[in-house]
Amino acid sequence: MKRYIIILGIIIFGAATNLYSADSLEKKIQLGNNLMVLHKYIDAANVYAKVLAIDKNHPDALFNKSLCHYYLYEYDTANKYASLLLKVSPQISDVHNLYGLIKLKLKDTAAALESFSKAIKIDNNFPEALLNRAKILIDKKDYNNAYKDIVKANNLDTNNAEIYYYRARIEHQLDKFPEAIENYTKALLNGRVNPETFINRANSYYKNKNFQEAINDYTQVIYQEPLNFLAYNNRAFAFEATGDSVRALNDRLMVSDIYASDTLKPENATLKLFADKDSSFTISLPDFLKSEVTKYKDSTIVLFMPPNSSKDKGNLYIGNNAHRLTGRIKIVPFFSKMVGASEPAESIEAWRMMQDTTEKKMFRYEMLERKTKPYRTFPSIIDRILYQKEMFDVPAISIVYAIVYGEHLIEMNFAFPLPLYNYYNQVIQNSFDTFNIIRIM
Repeated sequence: MKRYIIILGIIIFGAATNLYSADSLEKKIQLGNNLMVLHKYIDAANVYAKVLAIDKNHPDALFNKSLCHYYLYEYDTANKYASLLLKVSPQISDVHNLYGLIKLKLKDTAAALESFSKAIKIDNNFPEALLNRAKILIDKKDYNNAYKDIVKANNLDTNNAEIYYYRARIEHQLDKFPEAIENYTKALLNGRVNPETFINRANSYYKNKNFQEAINDYTQVIYQEPLNFLAYNNRAFAFEATGDSVRALNDRLMVSDIYASDTLKPENATLKLFADKDSSFTISLPDFLKSEVTKYKDSTIVLFMPPNSSKDKGNLYIGNNAHRLTGRIKIVPFFSKMVGASEPAESIEAWRMMQDTTEKKMFRYEMLERKTKPYRTFPSIIDRILYQKEMFDVPAISIVYAIVYGEHLIEMNFAFPLPLYNYYNQVIQNSFDTFNIIRIM
């Protein structure tokens, strides 16, 4: 059986048949094909329509017009032209394969299965049709027959990442975990590099008791999709299997935060007024926080922590508290003298340069937003930062608000888990609005 040019994983009929060899039609077909390669599916469909206006049964035009509408998510229209094509070219396997793909999109699984089977009957060495039928059999949990199809498809096509991926999925279901790991890896090597492949390989690693490899793959998923609750949930079990109960608990808290993010409302937050012991400032913050003031030679630092927590060398995140709100207000008297600034604008610029040039010893540090937020008439900057301290830590958000108050610097830094961004971003914004500096010394 003749094979046709493959574009984007689906076959395109490439040239006019002998019945329609007129030069004008052939040129139109070629133009349409070129437009499809450029992903200009609307324009290509219009070109094929012109061919069909001359010859309503032109097989290449019917096939490719149907395919254009398939790519445009117009499945009813694609089905219309594929149905006409089946009457014109019922013995071409590619036609049945395309019809099956359209039927899948129309949620007619039985018709799709029948179409893929017809394509295979016409050409039993058709790897795409074998793959497509295997996918349906996987959904039906008919793993043994799906495996027969996918192995044959793999033998026919050893460079198809999708075939390796679905072969691995079936092998996982058949408890062939080492084989599944091998074929997920081949899928990645052949270009299927996405969170879905990594999380599935991680699951196979876990089942095969390769717990550290599973953790590495779940972490790769989390790096690409920081709110993937399934990756956190499964990584927690892997951490637990290695004896790392702290990170396992952190991941489970992350899952809890992801679910909680849909229900928390900033307007329902309860704030209370905090003041340092010298009454140099006041600010309203969530009422569950406790504060601790420490005076240093060149600054004063007030830490805000959840109950039952302790500071660790001034770090904002300590163990399980990585999933709760923590904060710090730092007051640096005569900051302008420290940086050699003669006016507030120079001081705030010096602070910005310090922020941007100081080495961040973190696995991840991404500036999400920087803008000004005036405090009275004093210059200021507010940063929103996504970060992870270490590879296996959970992603967090830090909101840093710096104010140059005359000669002095006030720096506020509040951090919380990424899933609670929509909630705490507004809560902290409201808190910043309540900040009142009374005196520095």
